[in-house]
Amino acid sequence: MRCSKCNTVHKISLTEEKVNPVKTIISKGKESIRTTLYLTSDYLNKELSIGDRLELDESLIISAIENKNRKRVKRADIKDIGVLWCKVKDSSINITINLGKYTKSFRVKTNPEDVFKIGDVYKIDNLNFIVHAIRAGGSTKRYGQFSAENIERIYGRITPIKATKILDVTEP
Repeated sequence: MRCSKCNTVHKISLTEEKVNPVKTIISKGKESIRTTLYLTSDYLNKELSIGDRLELDESLIISAIENKNRKRVKRADIKDIGVLWCKVKDSSINITINLGKYTKSFRVKTNPEDVFKIGDVYKIDNLNFIVHAIRAGGSTKRYGQFSAENIERIYGRITPIKATKILDVTEP
């Protein structure tokens, strides 16, 4: 390659970025799409685990890994992965509120780093409710606090206690 400033010829070697194709099933809400992810050198020689986040066009959370022997594993090197199952992580949470004789469900927009704690009181559509359980990591917890990115659903009961935080509904 010739330098445009000094006119000297320099040898350079171009290396093509390595890309590893991985068969992937991506779930977005009720819809699943089969595709192939082409993971670049950022991910090569790395081990992926269930729960890891892949920042591609969308933020994906790994929900299952199948190795090339068609066995489900909790972690694997990229070169050993047969199929990767991922969920698109949006920043909304499902909330179910028990109103006594019936329940009402909401979907609210949150920031992934927002923290929800069992025992906290929130307000949605003029309903004050206390959080009595949170589904996260595949099981329902009755105590503790969790970041929004790990929450699958929040369960609440209507309460007369004044809410400390107001949540905005995104979908009915």
